[in-house]
Amino acid sequence: MRLVHAAALAGAALMLASVASAQGIGDVAAKEKEKRKTSAPAKVYTESDIGGQSVAAPTAAAEPAAGEGTATGAAASGTGGTEAKPKSDADAEKEAAERAAKEEAAWRDEMDRTRKAEEACRKAIDDLQTQLNDVSTMYTPSRARAMTALEDTKKKQAELQARLTTLEAEGHSKGYR
Repeated sequence: MRLVHAAALAGAALMLASVASAQGIGDVAAKEKEKRKTSAPAKVYTESDIGGQSVAAPTAAAEPAAGEGTATGAAASGTGGTEAKPKSDADAEKEAAERAAKEEAAWRDEMDRTRKAEEACRKAIDDLQTQLNDVSTMYTPSRARAMTALEDTKKKQAELQARLTTLEAEGHSKGYR
């Protein structure tokens, strides 16, 4: 009998604890909701906020020419020290977009050249393998030269495939595809 009373008492205590904690969680959620309503929204930073600088290395076209747009160039030329106007955000964004387009075009050209070179290696390997499979030239000196050329071409093809993998990873990281 005592065991039944103890079990009932323990069950009631557990139920009260769960009800009390559920009310506590609801109160905490309501307070958090009110806190979010009264707090200021988070600041979102864009490229224009940080000056529109990209991660890519600067190119020679982005650097000003000697004496152009700098105080030292104006002072050296004796023009009275007038400085060039700073570029607007729209101009800077346009230049960044043009630079990005040129970089992507150069990347695509490199990919095409590497793919064509790899395809040429594959064709050369096929031709050399066909030549080596010809049993009529089994014991000629040209067979040894063909085997050496086949090995060299396979090495070159492996290098080109590694280069393609590197270029693809680079393009993926820059979002070119």
